[in-house]
Amino acid sequence: MVMPIDEWNTISIQVDGGSEFRDTFETACQTSELPLVVLPPKSPKYNGGVERANGTSRYEFYPFYQGALTMEAINKALAEYQWYYNHYRPHDGID
Repeated sequence: MVMPIDEWNTISIQVDGGSEFRDTFETACQTSELPLVVLPPKSPKYNGGVERANGTSRYEFYPFYQGALTMEAINKALAEYQWYYNHYRPHDGID
């Protein structure tokens, strides 16, 4: 399912080239006249913020999640974790 993105004034979408971004997703981008920028393989430096967030969630959220295994429940818990991460959790790079 492709969700509407009008509210964000999106000018393009950047993806890492994984197979989940083929077929239906590419067609939806073409239909919406939304440029799809595919990053080169093995280039995490181009998407550092996303790679960091994925890695942190992989090690600090998912191993400890004990709720229902539904998208709604996981997304709600992940949003709560992201609020904690952004507002409370100490970060070494910040004074």
